[in-house]
Amino acid sequence: MKNNKIHLRDNWQVQYQDWKDKSSLESSSKKATPEQIKMDIEEIFIKPLKPLKPLKSPSNNPRTETKETSYSIFIAKIIIIILAVSIIGFVIYSNYIASHKFVYFYEIGDNEDITKNYLGPSYRVSEVFQDENNSLTYRDLTSQLVYFDVPIARGSKDLLVEVRFKDDYPLNSKMIMGARNGSEWNYVWKDVYVKKDDSLSQWKNQSVSFYLNDDKLYLRDGKLSLVFNNYHLHPDRNQTNTNYISIDWIKVTVNKPGVFDK
Repeated sequence: MKNNKIHLRDNWQVQYQDWKDKSSLESSSKKATPEQIKMDIEEIFIKPLKPLKPLKSPSNNPRTETKETSYSIFIAKIIIIILAVSIIGFVIYSNYIASHKFVYFYEIGDNEDITKNYLGPSYRVSEVFQDENNSLTYRDLTSQLVYFDVPIARGSKDLLVEVRFKDDYPLNSKMIMGARNGSEWNYVWKDVYVKKDDSLSQWKNQSVSFYLNDDKLYLRDGKLSLVFNNYHLHPDRNQTNTNYISIDWIKVTVNKPGVFDK
């Protein structure tokens, strides 16, 4: 029994020694040679290092920039659409919904009248005169029919014509005004003033109204032709008539009702 134990112990020592020798051989076989060490050094220090990729900030990100650009374009489109809708809405409101009063004032004898001559034809109207007090200028109507034009906006309903004139009419004569109501020289006539006393040379204001639909008025190039008709100034009635009618100013108010006013 004793010999067996020694044998076993000796055998273990032999096995341990064998294992140790074997491990030493393996470790020695794995040791780097000088050539390998040189190659490792070159690999680490001599070969150029690969540059590191720079970190990209969010502003340099193409996707982020694309999103920001798309958002800016979207906002710009919205603003353009809002402006376009506002302009169209304003035009529609101004022309078709809102009511308007267009006032045209003809100051007879002013610089524009001297250039254009509001009243015509010119041979039926005098030159420009100035009142004794130098407070106003005027022209005389020297013949029966004297014309002027008034712009009329589409959709207008009626117009009020006011005139300031000097009352030099013979007794029972009158001022009549006509508004064109046909493609030919046809007019609807209305009394503006009828002389009923003997007073002379007084400045007076009178008015008369016309209705585009009821009077069936006719527009040419967006304008309505109006005419003064003074019968007592007709040449065939009195060849020596000097009762000319002085006109200081004419004011025309054109009423265009809105959608909710009709």
